[in-house]
Amino acid sequence: MLTQIIDVDKASSKIKEQLLNLVPTYESLASASKIHLVQSIISRLLVDQVFEEYFIGLPKSKADELRSVEKYLQSFGKERS
Repeated sequence: MLTQIIDVDKASSKIKEQLLNLVPTYESLASASKIHLVQSIISRLLVDQVFEEYFIGLPKSKADELRSVEKYLQSFGKERS
């Protein structure tokens, strides 16, 4: 079976920024397999748009705190060049 990869070097800086927001590890996924990157993008879009809130009934202030913690933790997961 032939594995297809995506060359993200050809993408504009705006597209790369969007990819980074959707999938922080997009560079490794793009170089490994096209399908894994696409699946990750779709999964993130579904989570962001369908399941926007962390927990139903959670006060907005607590949801904002969780988002803040998540963004902080994501900063530790970015790949080094």
